Amino acid sequence: MKYILTLIIVVLFNYCGYNQTNLLNNPESVVYDSVNFRYLVSNNGNGKIIQIDSIGNQSYYPMGITANSLAGMYIKDSLLFAASIGGANSGVLVFNLSTGDSVAIIKPTGLNFLNDIATDNQGFLYVTEYNNNKIFKIDLSNFSSWTYISSGLNMPNGILFDENNNRLLVMCEGSKKVVAISLLDSTLTDVLNTNLTGTDGIIKDNSHHFYISDWTTNAVYQYDNSFQNRVKISGFNDPADIYYDAFHNLIAVPCFNANTVQFIEVATIGIKEIFADSGDNLRPYNHPNPFSDLTTIEFSISKKANTCIYIYDLKGILVRSLILGDLNTGKQQIRWNATNDQGEKLPSGGYVYTIVPKGLPMQSGVCQ
Repeated sequence: MKYILTLIIVVLFNYCGYNQTNLLNNPESVVYDSVNFRYLVSNNGNGKIIQIDSIGNQSYYPMGITANSLAGMYIKDSLLFAASIGGANSGVLVFNLSTGDSVAIIKPTGLNFLNDIATDNQGFLYVTEYNNNKIFKIDLSNFSSWTYISSGLNMPNGILFDENNNRLLVMCEGSKKVVAISLLDSTLTDVLNTNLTGTDGIIKDNSHHFYISDWTTNAVYQYDNSFQNRVKISGFNDPADIYYDAFHNLIAVPCFNANTVQFIEVATIGIKEIFADSGDNLRPYNHPNPFSDLTTIEFSISKKANTCIYIYDLKGILVRSLILGDLNTGKQQIRWNATNDQGEKLPSGGYVYTIVPKGLPMQSGVCQ
């Protein structure tokens, strides 16, 4: 068995198939199916949806209808919605989430390049139309569709329903701006100029932080609730339509040209950046990576601290506690042999781990 382990703020937990053929082909969007305990990833490269189970095994989702290329996805109740680009089946494909059976194809008038999908709390679906600078609105009760916004947007990409403010937030790649659309009167307001030229997805976590992916800087940016402060999280290869997995408190980052999905453990990220791109020796890592029997975890602490490493499976169950005791200031090296607290080998798969130096910020990551 093999594991992959990379620590702290940028968690290079690559669902790319170390024990099998990698099925990811220009992954664009990710959603988590909490009913069936799997991630679903849309392939922009070949129009397939890949399902990844709780231990990282990949397989093809049984799509009841074919697609040339896929972009954004969204799960609503028992349905999976996917934006299909090109070919006879262009439109919003609707699947039975559990079986993959085709339920409907929604074809808004004037579609050309459907991109990302969001829903509000009133029974409507919203889809960005990248090439024609529109947003389509779909009634989920009967799948009827119409143009909701037809002007004021420039290459709309990612879209998010911000329930607290009853608005849509749209990541406009062409203008580098985040634009808010009021769901009361459909007015548009510029919220943020990112000054980034390759912006893609936009999401929000349970702590009301916003995140934007940008493929020109290979980074994900965290903003506070007012979009005033920004933290750069590096370590990605062409990040596409990012996704917040509230079930595991993870941000999934599909890396388009690397054919991987990487994860950020949200608890590790504060508005004040802890591990910046400074080139210093504080940035943690592990080697070898991936590993079969033993890996060395290296990290640094800024002052003497009683330190522990806690390792959890993806259901949140604690499987290993590494009580390290008082560690001196500076670089640390800890070896882990992928065993639980009873000394038994853990199965190959996904695990979340947290490094806790008392009096210092919590640091977390994921391993597979």
